[in-house]
Amino acid sequence: MFASKKLGRFLAAMCAVVLTAGSLWAQNVTVTGKVVDSNNEPIVGAYVVVEGTSVGTSTDVNGGYRISAPSNGTLTFTCIGYKTQSVTVSGRNVIDVTLLDDAEMLQETVVTALGIRRKRNTRVIH
Repeated sequence: MFASKKLGRFLAAMCAVVLTAGSLWAQNVTVTGKVVDSNNEPIVGAYVVVEGTSVGTSTDVNGGYRISAPSNGTLTFTCIGYKTQSVTVSGRNVIDVTLLDDAEMLQETVVTALGIRRKRNTRVIH
């Protein structure tokens, strides 16, 4: 009987540890912040993604964003013409980021436009 009490207490303690660890790991925080360039100008339309997920958002006209992320997660900031930057959340609620210009990427970017085709008027005469 003594062994079964010990086993019961051990199992109860293990369940408590597992439940506590699981809830700590799954806690999300709401992170807000601003994304700016090297001149401290807001970057409009930068993507903010929780690394390893499909959860993401983009910055507004003031460079601001708001996203829910795991307290131990990582946010990845990307925008065309700027170097990608990853930042660990570490339980913080405010993360401001300065993205640096990526001159090499800009040189490789090509903008194209579609040409306009006019339809010919063809008649079949019998």
